[in-house]
Amino acid sequence: MDNRYRAKRIVNMALQSSPPPSSSTSTNEDFSSDHSSYHPQQNVEISTELEDSEDNEVRRDPEGPIGNLGEINHPDSDEPVRGRKKVRNFDRWAKNIRKRKRTAGQEYRNVQGSIVPAKVFTPVVCSCRFKCREQVSSENQEAVHVIFYKLTSWDTQTTWLCSAIKPLEPKRHKQRQNAQNPSRINYVRQFMLLDKRVCKSFFLKVIQISNKRLDYALRNKKSVSGIAERDKRGQHVPANKLSDEKLNWLKDHINSFPKFVSHYGERRSIRKYLRPDLSMNKMYELFKAKCESEGIPILKKSAYVKVFTTEFNLHFYIPKADTCKTCDMLLIAIKAEEDIETCLAIRVQKDQHIKLAGEVRNILNDCKGKVKTDESLLVATFDLERTLPLPYLNTSEVYYLRQLQMLNFGIHAYTKEGEKVFMNMWPEHCGARGSQEIMSSLHYFLEDSVPDTVKSLCFF
Repeated sequence: MDNRYRAKRIVNMALQSSPPPSSSTSTNEDFSSDHSSYHPQQNVEISTELEDSEDNEVRRDPEGPIGNLGEINHPDSDEPVRGRKKVRNFDRWAKNIRKRKRTAGQEYRNVQGSIVPAKVFTPVVCSCRFKCREQVSSENQEAVHVIFYKLTSWDTQTTWLCSAIKPLEPKRHKQRQNAQNPSRINYVRQFMLLDKRVCKSFFLKVIQISNKRLDYALRNKKSVSGIAERDKRGQHVPANKLSDEKLNWLKDHINSFPKFVSHYGERRSIRKYLRPDLSMNKMYELFKAKCESEGIPILKKSAYVKVFTTEFNLHFYIPKADTCKTCDMLLIAIKAEEDIETCLAIRVQKDQHIKLAGEVRNILNDCKGKVKTDESLLVATFDLERTLPLPYLNTSEVYYLRQLQMLNFGIHAYTKEGEKVFMNMWPEHCGARGSQEIMSSLHYFLEDSVPDTVKSLCFF
């Protein structure tokens, strides 16, 4: 059975068997009277205007219901690594394009800026004792010329040249008169085209190469196998290259910082985020302090920046779209599952969950459109914002110590008059993230901030 058909059948079975996730949540929190008198502080009221490009964005479901099958993170497979810096495309470099065109016999512009014409075949006329023109006709000459320049690699052309030349033992050695050293010529070269022996001049003119190019190919020819060695230019290891051990020092230090991922953008980007109070300079200063404490050599900042930008895709702020519990659970299950069929079924559930979130976003946008013409309708979104660590210090030890967390519960209200934002803040020693604190904030909002003209409420 074809693998593509089998994968499609498995997906269809998973779609039929897996129920769609429900958006409703239930809680068994005890609304006792112990905290009935608790009211979170109504900190500030801010009038803002949302950016349409961010708030009205429709979440896309990329590449169908299951996404890209190749993106499944199998435990035995390595995730693709793409650095923050743009990846170098060596094939598009001007010097590499010039090399390819020169090897293929095409017209190119050299380093001095002069245009070198293309290798255009012209019939070769030869009147040597081998009768080259009679043995190799013009049509065959052109065929050899085309075949040679279709070998667009320098190494393959060198191998072709070595295979077309046969070294033979000389039949006799000419004795030099009044010479102290005898002749050192111990071989004779036979040039072959289409199994026909030709002279050297005819051979070079047909494929339009210089004598230097030919000598270079024969000089690197191995005597045992008869195969030319590979071109070693540009293959040496730089003398100032960092060792793997020192590179691992840099990678381990960068990996020691906590990272955050974007929720709905995780399928479109592998970018991760560091704390917003960090910077490249601060990370390098922490790296130097660590090197001094452990007694290891301090590497240059340029090496640290190079590893950070090429080996990692990190940025210094927390994404606005955070993760949810369901997506994290399904993502962990996909990475831990070894069976491909079960992995595909879990991926389908994750995609359905993301698709449902996009549908809810569309409903929210529709309700916000109705608010502009209906003054009796109020639409509000509420959620716990990112916790704020206190106190805000730049001391290096703070990154490894626990800080007091300030909780922030935000409510965005949309009415015909516009949008208003309400922030309810309380420290973690005064309240938790439970349902009582959330309901107290909503109750305070409904009693104090809802206009009298509102008759209908829509909460998201």
